[in-house]
Amino acid sequence: MIIVAVLFAATMFYGLGYRGIKGMKEGPQKGSIATVNGKEIDHGRYQQILNRLFTQEKGRVKPEQAMTYQVMALEQVIDFTLLLNEAKRNFRVGRGELEQAIVQIMQANKIPDKGVLRNALKNSGMDMAVFEKTIREEILVSKMMNRIRSGVSITPDDLREVKASHILIVPKALDDKSVFEARVKAEEILQRIKKGESFAALAMKYSDDPVSGKNGGELGYFTTGRMIPEFERVVFSMKPGDMSDVVKTSYGFHIIRVEDTRLRKVKEKGKDINEQVLAEKQDTEYRKWLYTMRGKVKIEIIDPILRAHAMLLSGKLNEAVAAYNQASVDNPYNPYVHLFLGNAYDKAGNNELAMLEYRKATEYSGADPSLLMAVADQYMGMKKSSLALEQYRKASLIAGDAKEIHEELMSVFKKLGYSLDAAKEQTEINRIEKKEKFEKEIQEKMK
Repeated sequence: MIIVAVLFAATMFYGLGYRGIKGMKEGPQKGSIATVNGKEIDHGRYQQILNRLFTQEKGRVKPEQAMTYQVMALEQVIDFTLLLNEAKRNFRVGRGELEQAIVQIMQANKIPDKGVLRNALKNSGMDMAVFEKTIREEILVSKMMNRIRSGVSITPDDLREVKASHILIVPKALDDKSVFEARVKAEEILQRIKKGESFAALAMKYSDDPVSGKNGGELGYFTTGRMIPEFERVVFSMKPGDMSDVVKTSYGFHIIRVEDTRLRKVKEKGKDINEQVLAEKQDTEYRKWLYTMRGKVKIEIIDPILRAHAMLLSGKLNEAVAAYNQASVDNPYNPYVHLFLGNAYDKAGNNELAMLEYRKATEYSGADPSLLMAVADQYMGMKKSSLALEQYRKASLIAGDAKEIHEELMSVFKKLGYSLDAAKEQTEINRIEKKEKFEKEIQEKMK
């Protein structure tokens, strides 16, 4: 139970050097992210998760990736909040457990004593009380996760997969007459199959499952946990060649035929199948638990940028545009708000408004080469190569000693066929490397 806490807390001591979009790593300001049942989520935890996501990337983090990371961090904090609230009702953390976790964190980070730990925390903008609270919450959540997972076990059915076909008849309405008529229709089809008519032909003609119906009712191979329980219970009680009676589920009335059964395929060959299947089943149970808990609480995304990101990623373009517009009213000089609003307009097919927002983004970009490159990338996608070239060149002028930016620009210029620009980037890279070598020699002499 301590491992999760150790892994999480240790990230506070990782180098958080950021290569990419200035300002995106910080996310929204404290107190303006989201609420769960009216209570603010932990901004500090959101920031730590966001930092961890960004630092796993090499090179420049592009806007789409940064947007995804912000939404991922938000979702993870919401899930953590749900687990923590439930854990507080069921568990406690003793002082001994807390001290043991802190000792393990110190050992993992080669921190010799509490004094050094306090200084490390201070340098990270955290005091000992907040640190202990963070670890205590991590232990509580790990206990809650263990409870959810420990209630899961595997059965022989979990170790196999079944290939089946079905014909689905959906009632036209929820009233008794429509339900009765659907059942009668399913019974009539079943009798026709028993008299020798083709299951596949009848599925293609009558099944209300649009995906499997056109394939003769075929569902392919599937394992336990993939179908609704009442359907699954019937399928896994049958043998190859068996056909069911009419089966009622929340979708309607099914006629099911089992084609084949075989040992379940697992992702990691050579590893114990029982362990892998158990881990998958535990993960499924954990996701079900979270889904159920989310349905019991009110989750509200307060920050308009995060709300817009979430809308855009879920394909709700009109809502995303409205949220980004609200964010641009609140932050009129934030270039990234205009960049993302432009992206939303672009996805919605409104190139004129997209171009307007991209111009605003470059106007307010300041000394941020990554922003200019992001706009240039968008221009390239819109086949505005001359505008893109202009922004790439501006990015080069303000990149300074950012070698990774110059390396990326050199690659871009080569790809576009601008050999002179590529040569200039190579000259800049050589200059930076020479400077780095000189600085390294000075440091070594000082030692």
